[in-house]
Amino acid sequence: MLNQRDNPAGEDSLESPCEVVKEKLKGSEAILTNFYFTFGGNFYVISYNVEGRKRHTLFDTGDRQYRGQVQRMLPEHGIEVADIENIIVSHSHPDHCGLADDLASKSGAKILVHQNFKKAVEKKRGKEEKEWWGDFKISELAKHSVEYLSPREDNSAQMIGGLEFVKMGPPLVLGGTCLDILSCPEAESTHTIDQILLHYSPQGNLASENEEGTEFRTDDDIIFSGDLWLMVGPKFSPNFRRRHRRPSSAQRSKLMRNHREQDSAAKDALKKGFSLIKVKPGHGGEFIGSRIIAFSLLADRDLLLGLNYSRNANRSLLKRKDLTIRVTDLQESAYQSFVEELTGWFENGYAAEEVAALLARIYREQCGGNKATEQDREERRIRLGINLTRLKDDENQSPGLNQTADDALTELDKIV
Repeated sequence: MLNQRDNPAGEDSLESPCEVVKEKLKGSEAILTNFYFTFGGNFYVISYNVEGRKRHTLFDTGDRQYRGQVQRMLPEHGIEVADIENIIVSHSHPDHCGLADDLASKSGAKILVHQNFKKAVEKKRGKEEKEWWGDFKISELAKHSVEYLSPREDNSAQMIGGLEFVKMGPPLVLGGTCLDILSCPEAESTHTIDQILLHYSPQGNLASENEEGTEFRTDDDIIFSGDLWLMVGPKFSPNFRRRHRRPSSAQRSKLMRNHREQDSAAKDALKKGFSLIKVKPGHGGEFIGSRIIAFSLLADRDLLLGLNYSRNANRSLLKRKDLTIRVTDLQESAYQSFVEELTGWFENGYAAEEVAALLARIYREQCGGNKATEQDREERRIRLGINLTRLKDDENQSPGLNQTADDALTELDKIV
C-alpha cells in the first residue's frame, strides 16, 4: 500500500490537507485510490482497464471549494479526468457531490444516484440553504447523463445486521470488478433521503476466478459508507467558515438536525452486521468495522440499553444492587461473544499475529468523537483490555486463544 500526503499550500489557497492512499482491490486487477481530506468530504477512485484503455469510476467527488486542488491531484496520481466513465454520488450534500458537475463536464461521465436524488436536483433552495451551500448549484447536474437508480426488478437486498439494504440498479461491473450499490433503509429521521452505499466483495469477481487456491477473508470486503457510517464527523476549514455565514441554532436544526438520531437503525445494523470489513467513510480515515465492538465491548451506555433504559439514563443505575446480576449477565454474554468472534477469525484463516494486530487496531480506532462518544470509546477500550486479560488465563479456552490474548495485550501496551 502506497501512502502519499499532499502538502497544503495555506489557508488562502483553498486547499485542504489530503492523504492519498493507493491499494489493489483483493481478487481484482482494479486499483483503488483513496483521497482522505482533512476538511470537506473524502472521495474514492476505482481504476481498471476496458479494452486496453484505463478507465475510472468515482465514489463521491469532494467539495467544490477544492476544485483546483482536485483537478491537479487527479492526474498526479494517474487519473485523467477524460477517462472517468462513472461518478457515483453517496448523497446530495455539496461536500460529497460538489465537483460532479465539473468532472462530468470534462469527461462525459454518467452520474449514478439514488432515485430520490432527483428531488434535490429539482428543489428550489431557501435563503438559509443558499447561504450554507454557497455557489454550489446541484440543479446543474441535470444537464449531464444522470441515472436515477431504482431497486432491482427482483427487489433483491443485502441483509446486514438484520436490516435489508436494497440493491439499486444492476451490479456495477468495472473491468471484471463487480460492486453492489445499496440503498440506505428508509427512516423517520434521515441524513438525506437519497443515501447510497457501495459494497465491494472479491467473492465471485471475474478476476477472482483466475486466482486458484485464493481464500478471501472478511476484511477483504470494503464498504464505501458516505456519511452513514463515520468514526469522525466533517471538519470545516477556516476558508469555509469565512465564506459561509454560520446558521443560527434554529437554522442548523432545520438544515442538519441531530446526526445521532438520523438513520439510527441503519447505523446500528452496519455496526452489528460484519465480522470484519474495511470501511471507507465520507469523512476521516479508513477504519475496521466489526461486530465485536457492538456485541463484546460494552460501554456503560450499552449496558443501560441492555437493561431497557435509555442510553442517556444516569450511569449510577448500573451500581444498583438489584441490577447487579443483570449487569453481570450482560458482561458475561459479551465475553462469550468475544471468544466466539475471535474463534471465527481463526476459522476464517487469520493467523494469531494478525488477530492480535486487528485487536490493536480496533483499540487504537476507538477514540475521539463528541464528549459522550469519546467516553463510550474509552470504556470500550477498557473492556477490550478486561476481556483479553480474562481470556489470557481462561483454562476453558484453547492455548492458542490464551496466547493470542497475551500477544494482543502486549500490542495494546505499545499504544499511547
